[in-house]
Amino acid sequence: MKVRAVVSSLVAPFVLVAGCAVPPAPSVSPAPPLPPISTLPTHTTCSPNETDASSFVNSKVRLLQPQSVNPSQSFNWLANGTANNTYWPPVADTKLPTQAEKDLLHLAWVIAPDWLKMALCRDVDFVYIDQDNQAQDKVLDGWSYWEVVDPKQKLNQKASTNAPASGPGSGTGVFIGISQSVLRNSVSVDDLAKLSLQQMFKNSGSVHDSAAASALVKEIVLDIPAKDNGSVNYAAAEGLMLLLARETGFVVEHELALAQQSSAGLQCKIGGISTTFYGQSWKGYDKPTPEEGYIHVIGMKSWNSGVTPKRPPPTAQQIATEAQQGGSPPTNAIRDMTTIYGPSTSTPKDTKLTPEWVDIVATQAPIEDFVETYVLDAMSNAKDPKNPGSLLMKNFYVVFQDKTSSRDLIAYPPADISPLGIKMQCLNDPKNGLIVQLQQLQPLP
Repeated sequence: MKVRAVVSSLVAPFVLVAGCAVPPAPSVSPAPPLPPISTLPTHTTCSPNETDASSFVNSKVRLLQPQSVNPSQSFNWLANGTANNTYWPPVADTKLPTQAEKDLLHLAWVIAPDWLKMALCRDVDFVYIDQDNQAQDKVLDGWSYWEVVDPKQKLNQKASTNAPASGPGSGTGVFIGISQSVLRNSVSVDDLAKLSLQQMFKNSGSVHDSAAASALVKEIVLDIPAKDNGSVNYAAAEGLMLLLARETGFVVEHELALAQQSSAGLQCKIGGISTTFYGQSWKGYDKPTPEEGYIHVIGMKSWNSGVTPKRPPPTAQQIATEAQQGGSPPTNAIRDMTTIYGPSTSTPKDTKLTPEWVDIVATQAPIEDFVETYVLDAMSNAKDPKNPGSLLMKNFYVVFQDKTSSRDLIAYPPADISPLGIKMQCLNDPKNGLIVQLQQLQPLP
């Protein structure tokens, strides 16, 4: 497999909170057992056309050796519990994932849209189940990581090695990690949406711990329904697919930025007309730049005087302050949340230029905007394995404490002329969208 990313030491965790036990997975053919570790190559491929998901689970999924890496130290090797400056690639455990873990990953793969399958096969070397649950406040997380030896490496070149090396990385591998707790707890899409908002409030400095941030979310939000067609309970698989899409979104964004080094703003064509993804909502961000050498916690990065939204939305700090100072329900905080998420509508294709953003996370920074839009696209195109040709997810919106609702972004997609509508088309235009561009960079292995 040839991986095109050349970004050094980027780790992009998604931080969650543990839930309750995972219900039994819906009835789908179980993934076959993995081969012995000793027979596994360093880098593997899979087929995105593998309908039973055995290729993905067998080729890509590994247990991460416990206490072997520390993402906060850029994957420096831990010696006696202390990080040093020697880099080692992630190390697979000699144990194998449990059948329940494989079955849930299997089902997440089955419901994923084909283009997400293709990105996982082509652009990610391994998906690690992280037994250490690398995180703060004992919360769940995910991460993605790029290796690089020579920054001058070009697309479609691959240098594979497991030898230790000083510096940010060894080889050009791309890895995704998902906390084992995600697989062992019922983490649904609506759980993740609430937890994202919680993390945003915490990172804004308005509150100082997860418990206070959770209480603040409850002051504003009554529910975030993320409903599927109801025929089978796919909630845990839908949440896992969202996490895979989120971490893959960071991989895809940087690969597109690398492929378009001489272009501005991630160029695409919609109906044959050239435009850019970032030009819809951002100014001062003409050329995407990799984030190197530090952990990217969800919502951590925010826009600044050089890179700002064209129409600055309310900030997480502002909304949190309004919620803390407002009544019950906090009217001003709900108003500002509605400004971001868009007002409820019963018209599938209204002409309003709202919403501009998928959620509050997308307002934080250009790359967050790309990844959240990529995730919405994955949710909107998730497949129903029980009804071939049918889409799985039907609804995704916010119900506030005053009983008003935001726009349902799946049932009523944003208008084509809205900023979010244009960004979604820029991603998935069938001829010249960014997803198609990435697929065309390299033939299947």
